[in-house]
Parts: sequence; C-alpha cells; structure tokens
Amino acid sequence: MAEAPASETILLVDAAPLQRSTVGGYRVIEATAAAEAITALSHQDIEILVADIALRDESGFQLSAKARKFDLSLRSW
Repeated sequence: MAEAPASETILLVDAAPLQRSTVGGYRVIEATAAAEAITALSHQDIEILVADIALRDESGFQLSAKARKFDLSLRSW
C-alpha cells in the first residue's frame, strides 16, 4: 500500500486529546475545539479536516462550513 505524500496535512479535531503525530504517513495537527481548529487553518496549509460532530464550542458540521471559507479544496470528514 502506498503511503500518503509527506506534504499532506490532516487537522484532527476532537475534545479528547488524540496524542498522534502521524497517521499513515500524513503530518497531523491536533485541536480540541473549533476555535483552535480555525486558528490552525488560518496559519497552516491543511489538506484534510477530520472533526468530531460534537465539539465543545460548535458542531463539526459548523466547523467544516467555516473551514471551507479558508480553502474550497479542503477535504473534510
């Protein structure tokens, strides 16, 4: 199985700390709330957003909609 390019970055957003630095060859940035994720999106090149549906400050759906304003090509789950 081919590994992901090292240049791709995933933003993982979950209230529970994830404690991961890489996932299948991707560079990983962690956030525990939507506000923290928005800060990361505004300062980093992020290709993939993975967010919990129930975050403490807003839903993962709301976060995904806001994130698309930064980059329409952002993939989110």
